[in-house]
Amino acid sequence: MGSLFPDADAVAILRDNDEGGWTKPSARQYPHQWNWDSALVSIGWSWVDWPRAVRDGTEPISPRV
Repeated sequence: MGSLFPDADAVAILRDNDEGGWTKPSARQYPHQWNWDSALVSIGWSWVDWPRAVRDGTEPISPRV
């Protein structure tokens, strides 16, 4: 049976792709962020850092000032 905790490699990928206010889905494949990317990345962050998960999930819809 697998662990309920995220794999260390998965957490390292999230941290490596961290751009401050958002997380790019892939360092090489495409460095953009789409709404569906944010949803999936937020699920990953939710296992590691809940406030960060919320921020990644709301960043694409936040107003730009």
